[in-house]
Amino acid sequence: MARIVRLFSDQMLESNDIASFDKEKKHWLSGNAKQFLTTNGTAIIRDLFSLKSDEAAKALAYANQMETERQMDRELGDLLSTGQLSTDEWHLVNAMLYCVTGNLISAVTMCRYGGEAARIPTTKKRSDANRLSGGMWPMILLFSAAVALTSQWYSGAFKSFGFW
Repeated sequence: MARIVRLFSDQMLESNDIASFDKEKKHWLSGNAKQFLTTNGTAIIRDLFSLKSDEAAKALAYANQMETERQMDRELGDLLSTGQLSTDEWHLVNAMLYCVTGNLISAVTMCRYGGEAARIPTTKKRSDANRLSGGMWPMILLFSAAVALTSQWYSGAFKSFGFW
């Protein structure tokens, strides 16, 4: 259980560091965010490997994130096949999957990280703007569907192994 918790934690940290890199670097260059070089994983990767560009650092950080996600998938498969977790532990794992996915969706869709350059363009507010239409909703629904399908697959696997 400790390994999957650590992998989920690493994935969230890695995706946040990539998403916030530009904003944090901008603040650091203006004299703020003094810990940027020692707290942002993408900045650490750039320095550690003496990379010449931010793009190279982001690409390497993203490759590391993808490797973490591959390990997450393998660990979930191992946990399923060995039957070593209780029903309550599987509920926790399922909840953590939702948290990791929500964190990633936030990093992708929020202008918080990239400022105006990352803002999803919207059209003039329509009278039906409160409904699930236009803007970023199609992307959010797509991600939500992927999470739901993945969750359902793992839930089905949990049930077939008799976890609940």
